[in-house]
Amino acid sequence: MPILADLSEIRVGASPRGRLEAVAAGGERVVHAKDLGPDGDIDTDRLTRVMDRFGETAPRLRPGDVLLQSRGVSYPVGLATEGASGAVPVSPLCLIRPDSTQLDGAFLVLFLAHPRTQQRLRAQAAGTHVPELTREAIANIEIPLPALRRQREIAALGHMIRREQELLQRLTAAQDSLLFGLIEQSAKAPGGAPTPPGDRRSAGAPTPAGRPATPLAKGHHDGDHNR
Repeated sequence: MPILADLSEIRVGASPRGRLEAVAAGGERVVHAKDLGPDGDIDTDRLTRVMDRFGETAPRLRPGDVLLQSRGVSYPVGLATEGASGAVPVSPLCLIRPDSTQLDGAFLVLFLAHPRTQQRLRAQAAGTHVPELTREAIANIEIPLPALRRQREIAALGHMIRREQELLQRLTAAQDSLLFGLIEQSAKAPGGAPTPPGDRRSAGAPTPAGRPATPLAKGHHDGDHNR
């Protein structure tokens, strides 16, 4: 089975010497680990712009590149689109540039994000406080490699499955909200609210002694006594 190093170029993210200060315009866009979305995307609309501190040798994204977070207890991934072109990934991100004649970027994202692959990555991470994947460990990841056309078909299927799961989660949330709304409305509707404790006597509820809460009319009481 081929390894990732045989199918792609692997580079570690840039490591700025100082603190990155955001600017409103100009500078360079950077990609942080927080910019990787849950569906294997990169949130390009919220990328931070910083003053230019990167040289010509800094890694810059191209469409089809894959980013992998290399530090932590999980390892999110993201696929670069046209909107991410030129952005600089910073540590702890690792840039993986697949050989487009052998490996599809979307397929690689699907493979790396799969729970079984994530489990293997956790087993290979070094360190106890903050586990980290070394570049060597990433380079030696074994990848099942179907034909390129088949890779794209599998990636498209994976996208459809993720979309279906997202819609089901939204549907479940909407159903829960609807049910809770009905519960609240029924409690406020006439006849739906419980009788307040102060109204028990007027409603004819039995007293704690088991006697009627409403006293008998005086005339009836006297007549019964005379008999």
